[in-house]
Amino acid sequence: MLAEDFGYQLSPRPAKAMTPKIQDAVDKARKDAANAIGSAQDGSAAAVAIFFAGIILALIVQQPWIVAGSTVLALVIGGASASAAATAKAKAKVAEQKVREMVTPVLSGHWQAWPSRMEAVAGQQRRRVLLLDPKGGVAVTFLSAVPDAAWLSMTDGRGLVWFVGDLRFGGMMALPGGRPVWWTGAPVVSQKSPESSSGLSHVVEEELARQAVKFVFDKWLG
Repeated sequence: MLAEDFGYQLSPRPAKAMTPKIQDAVDKARKDAANAIGSAQDGSAAAVAIFFAGIILALIVQQPWIVAGSTVLALVIGGASASAAATAKAKAKVAEQKVREMVTPVLSGHWQAWPSRMEAVAGQQRRRVLLLDPKGGVAVTFLSAVPDAAWLSMTDGRGLVWFVGDLRFGGMMALPGGRPVWWTGAPVVSQKSPESSSGLSHVVEEELARQAVKFVFDKWLG
């Protein structure tokens, strides 16, 4: 686990035990994936492909209306041959697999303390969330629908966050204490790497990394 490699602290108890809301979010993601499989049994390949895309997109950007919209469109397009339905079911199972890759590590994992930097993204409501290594470099980047409470709490866009999941697939993130909680979506690779910080900002990020190494989860255990 990269956090441990950097010396960042892990919670002594699983994340879902400390933050029960995680289980609710995972249950909803699994239910949406199961609905995609069910739709594949009756709908066309095109219809289920739309529904599949809606589920994954909604999970990543945290916009429930996308699932509703894709469901309506899928019903309009529906009605295909048995072979098309079989293809659609295969696509739906791909959706289920992607959801499983994201939620399984969340349910079994522990919270990790990470120094982070958050940045606005031009033309998008999502925020760029950079998890930092001990020297202030970028370890991984997510584009997430960060709740306003988290975005506004960061001083100059910098602070500690909690992460649980697998950095290859994404997971869930929260402010220290477990609130608010949000899905990270899958990690992204930008064509242009985020600019490194310098000067005072770099000093602040190195201090955050030291805090992540010394972070104590005990006071957050209920």
